[in-house]
Amino acid sequence: MKRELLIATTNAGKVTEIMAFLEHSPFTFLTLNDLPKPIPAPVEDTGTIIGNAILKAEYYAQKTGHLTLADDAGLFIDALGGWPGVDTALIADTTEARIALVLEKMKDVPTTERTA
Repeated sequence: MKRELLIATTNAGKVTEIMAFLEHSPFTFLTLNDLPKPIPAPVEDTGTIIGNAILKAEYYAQKTGHLTLADDAGLFIDALGGWPGVDTALIADTTEARIALVLEKMKDVPTTERTA
């Protein structure tokens, strides 16, 4: 019998990517959307991608009793000293607003130097 693995995200793209990577593993996959009731997200305040991923995995494992896999991501823009980095999701309320803010900050950065 396969063991259940909770993929601690509601991001369908991330779920697809993780499940493809682990397709031959001995797990049946669940996501946060599969849980019987929603669990409030933890405050991601460790200051690092790795720290936030560990925090989320431990948090959801404790809340659900499931073996849990979590990740974290951010956009680290070289010309802006790594900004917004681990705080990418917090710089604006929507994806569109985040993009607009990044583009505004990058307006004077030549295209050849727009690396992340």
